[in-house]
Amino acid sequence: MKHPLAYFLVFFLLFGVCSAQEKLNLEESIQIALEQSPVVLKARAEIEASEGAAGQAVADFLPQLSLNGSLGKYYAEPMTVQITFAGTPQAFEYGIDEQADMYSYSASLTQPIYKGGRLWSSLAMAQKGLAATKEELRKVNEEVKFNVISAYYGVLKTKKLVELSEQSVSMAKNHLDRVNALLKVGMSTRADVLRSEVQLSKAEIGLTRAKQGLEIAKNNFNNTLGRDLDAEVELEEVAYDSKEILVYDYKDLLEITYENRPAWRQYILAKKASEDEVGIARSGLWPKISLVGNYDVGSTKYSAYTSDTKTWTALLSGSWDIFDGTATWNLIKEARAKLEAQEANEISVKRAIALEVKDANFAVQSAKENLEGALKTRELADENFSIAELRFESGVGTNLEVIDAQVALTQARTDYLQAQHDLLIAMARVNKTVGREIY
Repeated sequence: MKHPLAYFLVFFLLFGVCSAQEKLNLEESIQIALEQSPVVLKARAEIEASEGAAGQAVADFLPQLSLNGSLGKYYAEPMTVQITFAGTPQAFEYGIDEQADMYSYSASLTQPIYKGGRLWSSLAMAQKGLAATKEELRKVNEEVKFNVISAYYGVLKTKKLVELSEQSVSMAKNHLDRVNALLKVGMSTRADVLRSEVQLSKAEIGLTRAKQGLEIAKNNFNNTLGRDLDAEVELEEVAYDSKEILVYDYKDLLEITYENRPAWRQYILAKKASEDEVGIARSGLWPKISLVGNYDVGSTKYSAYTSDTKTWTALLSGSWDIFDGTATWNLIKEARAKLEAQEANEISVKRAIALEVKDANFAVQSAKENLEGALKTRELADENFSIAELRFESGVGTNLEVIDAQVALTQARTDYLQAQHDLLIAMARVNKTVGREIY
């Protein structure tokens, strides 16, 4: 008998360990979402496209080499010329009346030297575009992380709400049993029983709603991670001490934001790209200079003779568009207007960011204060419920006092749970707002 029992215990322990390992923690959940999120995959593909654009800008600095060649037959019908001497026409024939074997090949090399600053401005603009797409990936990652955190904490909160609702049902049942017992000995009334039954019914309805909320939260979690909606959701608890959570100074957070927030960095890059665009437009006012080299080889072979040719050229080539119908000046005007619009928008962007940072920081401060108040309320509600039960069992208190204390305790526990959730979400929102994990 000992061996089967030992096997059972080993199996139970292993099963328990495996079950514990199957629980997802927050970091694992975020990683799954980042690997499967369509918006993240899109942002990564856009980075590759921007790398291609930057590579094209670099290619403009490099020489352009091309090769051409041909091989085949050549035939030209002989040309006949008729000339009249002293009234007598004479015909002369020029050319060879046969096909010739022919081949030719050539190579050309073009090296840009100067394009009025267009080369460097285009390269700088492409590099800023690449940096902006990388910031977009960071921004998308932060948004995905925040969504996962919200969904993760949402599951934990609704799971605890179910536990609180079960406790509320248990308290209501226990109280109903005591009231029924007192009714049998004439120490309670039918009205007290009815009130207790109503309270139990309300608690059971609350439990049903909590279970429904948990299912919805699990579905939202799976959808956020890109998993099947029917996948099991087992999550690890998140331990934290609200007393150790630091509330930052708003101005300190703002400095961190200007250094790390992807949206702000994208704005700065866009403004500098507008400056490069002005440089590109101005390049049309200046000449374009290139080194050009050509090498050509050709051969035409007849039965009687062969004609070979070899030529090469090395040139410093230049061109200058003196007048293009004011197109260049209008391009400059357009580019300057875009730059001025970006600069004028800077104040609005800064104010919007500052407001968002201040609101997010205030939310942490408020949530922490609310949590402290909710904790005190819960402790008082616990004490009040204990006193109400003691008074009722002693015959001093009424049934209504116990029910009221029961309702107040359930509400206080729910408020405390919600305050915990609000604080965690507020901290996650600050991380997303400043563009860096500071909590």
